[in-house]
Amino acid sequence: MRSINMIKPNIKKSKNQQGFTLIEVIIASALLLGMMGLTVSFLFDFSRQGNQNLARTTLEEDLRSSLNRMERELLEGSIVASGSTATKLVVMVPLYSNAGFIRTDASGNPVQNTITLTAAQDGSAGQLKIARNTPIVPRLLRFTLSPGSGSQRQSIANQTIARHLMPAGAGSEYLFPDNLPGAASFGGAGTAVGSIANRRLFTYYGRDGSVLDPTTAANLPNISQVRITLWGELNEQRALITAKKELDIRFRNWADPNPPPMS
Repeated sequence: MRSINMIKPNIKKSKNQQGFTLIEVIIASALLLGMMGLTVSFLFDFSRQGNQNLARTTLEEDLRSSLNRMERELLEGSIVASGSTATKLVVMVPLYSNAGFIRTDASGNPVQNTITLTAAQDGSAGQLKIARNTPIVPRLLRFTLSPGSGSQRQSIANQTIARHLMPAGAGSEYLFPDNLPGAASFGGAGTAVGSIANRRLFTYYGRDGSVLDPTTAANLPNISQVRITLWGELNEQRALITAKKELDIRFRNWADPNPPPMS
């Protein structure tokens, strides 16, 4: 019986056909995990920056929308009334007849609506903590309309017209956070801006540009312009978001013998 010799192939592995060593696998895995970590960190930072930019844009749009509403309401205002302060504005708005004349009562006095803007703490908002030594509640601005006799408008009481406003100190000036640009020159973080008038919510001016105190009754007939300054502040994903918008309203003050022309 013929025997069959099995021929075993002589197979030699080349260096290129050798497998990975454990150390090589560990190093490759570490590099892969590092790249994945960098990618996730980049995406997270990109998303956070996008959210912060969106919050800043939204805050600016909200402040601008609030000022647009105030401008429409106060554009026909005739005089700043008693009760006005740095955080409260009371304006009389005359009513007009169909012929375009100012309506008067039986005594010949103008019939007017009363518009009141009042700042108050926003109890429904979270505290502002970023860059503040002591957490503090932001403010909001409320709108009230008291119609005059025969007015076609409905009464409005304490309607919120602006939110996310910086808080105010005892002197009614805005309290700036620590790292707001220029805050140090206004008294520092968490402190009021002192005597700088245009850092208040409402600032009152005479015809000569001088700042007037509306709580002094003798000044009311001389107020011809009010500046409304809205400083907004948000805490968004561990970032401080601020925005500022201003509006100047000029009044045809009936008590002024030489009122400024209406623009």
